[in-house]
Amino acid sequence: MTKTRMDLSELLAKHDQGELLRSIAEAVLQLIMEADVDGLLGAGRHERSGERTIWRNG
Repeated sequence: MTKTRMDLSELLAKHDQGELLRSIAEAVLQLIMEADVDGLLGAGRHERSGERTIWRNG
């Protein structure tokens, strides 16, 4: 399934303080969108199943 945790120290190391809030918002929104897609498709990224007839691109 989708990774649901992000290391805050990793996020801080990548961005300066001016961009911190924006980076956190982007990360949270990305997690929400990934969870939504996982729920719609019934599978996470790179999961294989013979029963599913739909594909996840990207």
